[in-house]
Amino acid sequence: QVMKRAGERWQYLIDGQPERAWDYLSTGVQSTESREDYARGMKQRPVHWLAVEPLEAECEPTRCDVRIKLEYEITIPGGGAGPTRAPAWIYERWILQGRAWVHVPKDFL
Repeated sequence: QVMKRAGERWQYLIDGQPERAWDYLSTGVQSTESREDYARGMKQRPVHWLAVEPLEAECEPTRCDVRIKLEYEITIPGGGAGPTRAPAWIYERWILQGRAWVHVPKDFL
C-alpha cells in the first residue's frame, strides 16, 4: 500500500497536479504550507519530473522508508545544450497516520 501511494503522489507531480500530491503529505506538513502555496512552489521548480518507479520499502509497523527511481529533466543555466535528462534514486519517509500512509519530507525529519 505504501509503495502504491508513493507512486501515486509522484504521478500527480509528473502530471502537473501538485495540489493533489499535497493530499499525500502528513497533517503536520500540511499545517505548515497551504495546498495553494505547495502547488505554486512545486510548479516553480526548474526540474520537470518525467517518470516514477517505486522500487522497495523497508517498513516497521508505523513507518516506511521507500526507495524510488525518478526520471527527470532539468535545464542547467549556462549549459547551452538544452535540457538534461537523468535518473535519480531517492528515499522517502512515509508514516502511518490513522489508516493511511502519508509522506514526511526530509526537511521535517
